[in-house]
Amino acid sequence: MNESVTTILDYIEHNIDKPLPLKSLSAMACMSPFHFHRLFKKETGMAVKQFIEQSKMEKAYQSILAGNESILDLAIRLGYNDYETFSRAFKKRYTISPGDLKSIVKQACAQVNQGNGEKKVIVLTHHNFNEAEIAEKIAKSLSDDNVQLVGKATNNIFLVTEQCEDKMANQSTTKVKNKFNMTSEPTLWKNISERLTKIKALFVLVLLLSVGISRSLAQTNDQKKDLTHFLDQKGYTAVTLQKYVSGHLYLEVMINGVKGRFILDSGAGATVVDEKRKDKFNMTAEQTDEKATGAGGNGIAIQSSANNKLIIGHYSIDHYTAMIINLDHVNNAFKQLGLEEVDGVIGADVLTSGQAIIDYANMLLHLKK
Repeated sequence: MNESVTTILDYIEHNIDKPLPLKSLSAMACMSPFHFHRLFKKETGMAVKQFIEQSKMEKAYQSILAGNESILDLAIRLGYNDYETFSRAFKKRYTISPGDLKSIVKQACAQVNQGNGEKKVIVLTHHNFNEAEIAEKIAKSLSDDNVQLVGKATNNIFLVTEQCEDKMANQSTTKVKNKFNMTSEPTLWKNISERLTKIKALFVLVLLLSVGISRSLAQTNDQKKDLTHFLDQKGYTAVTLQKYVSGHLYLEVMINGVKGRFILDSGAGATVVDEKRKDKFNMTAEQTDEKATGAGGNGIAIQSSANNKLIIGHYSIDHYTAMIINLDHVNNAFKQLGLEEVDGVIGADVLTSGQAIIDYANMLLHLKK
């Protein structure tokens, strides 16, 4: 990464509760605001204002988990003029208001024996995690923060859901703000803690949030199964989708061992790679007599590239033949919107081959392995 941008990123991190005008940041980088903003976006993928907003939300999130100050004081410290503006920004990023998250964390902490150790709170969004994934995420969070445990606590995992008509509450359920059900999951914690044999630990509290997320589609008396869990049993793998402000969905795709960003377009007849990026993916191409239509361009020459390895999540296709066309008409439109360019488009051929199911509510693409 550019050294000037790295310096500014470090400055933002350590001064996130201070005014950070573009003019001042660009002056620190010895650039004009225009050139600094352009370089910053190229290096980080975000506009300066967007990056600062995200950093403020991450700082607020950690502060709420620590529980050291009121939400209003936190909002003011981070430069927000009122609670409502801060709350909207926070909920947009985390799907839950800062006040609700604070109440949930406080209630959960009150229900467990904290012992003499340091407090560590982990919050995971719960909509398609299985036990192994939860254990992995907990272990990674602890490792990232250099946390070492000193004993095996119990009842330290709580499933938090919005109160709804499915009546999931039971005798071990606590109501929070008359809006959420919080249920202890001691068995899950016991299983996870036994797996994390390398961790010695202190007090760790894990909250599995299912707030603002679509309800499960299948359910038994003992276990609530969501679409991902159901499809996992059918041999599917789930891939995370992301959305541009333009509304286009995109995902990470690997071709010949190289990662790229591809639009998901179920209306496109075939998957295509941008002509300018075929070398990036180590692809060899041959000219065809065909012409491309649709996707904003017509009569565009098509090249064909055979014997490629295509991987999406845990789904893969060997000896895949991809189409290669010039995608300037797509990327020029994205550039005008200030969006990052794409390497290609995943079309109906790959989706059909993988018997794809798109879960728009949870932004997941399911492909059959």
